Amino acid sequence: MNSEKPNPEYDDPLELAAIQDAAERMGDYKLKTAPDYTVPDHLRLNTDKARNRLIAVKEQVGFLCIY
Repeated sequence: MNSEKPNPEYDDPLELAAIQDAAERMGDYKLKTAPDYTVPDHLRLNTDKARNRLIAVKEQVGFLCIY
């Protein structure tokens, strides 16, 4: 088994490229972990927004028949 074990000093170029791509696309999330961060109003979800989303999804699927 030890002979099949990969070299710990070898870095696979595909893995390095995937890590770099993820770091570029992921964004900067330090702001959201700040103690003084507040969610903007347009991103907040309340019961009215959730209800409207649920109704829209049900209409798309065809569960609600509005007469």
